[in-house]
Amino acid sequence: MSSNGILSLHFNQDHGCFTVSTESGLRIYNVEPLTQKLYLGHEQVGSVAHVEMLYRTNLLAIIGGGSLPRFDEKAVLIWDESQKDVQKKAVMDITFSQPVVNVKMKTDRLIVVLRNQVHVFTFPNNPHKLDSFDTRDNPK
Repeated sequence: MSSNGILSLHFNQDHGCFTVSTESGLRIYNVEPLTQKLYLGHEQVGSVAHVEMLYRTNLLAIIGGGSLPRFDEKAVLIWDESQKDVQKKAVMDITFSQPVVNVKMKTDRLIVVLRNQVHVFTFPNNPHKLDSFDTRDNPK
């Protein structure tokens, strides 16, 4: 795969933006008009398996992956793009015992999908686990 290979592409909740996770970082685009809103390169985030936007806010959920990830594939990192200091942009991470397959954000919940489980957390203030569910195999 090339250094710019796309690993995933997802729309935000109102379908007004979409995220592109690549071997060389992540990009966020506005749909209408089609414009790039954000680029975080390999030096900032490494290769990214998945990125989820919370509507059009500054909060992103990032899962490392690909050939040169900077973040663990077993963790969900919450990134606050409004922070000026790059050292403070990673505002939270939740680590699991197995790789994270997917993540979804709502205004009051964070849902993390693992290969055989789904975890539901309160979000964004003082996150704590509400419930976990065992599932059938979720390879992707």
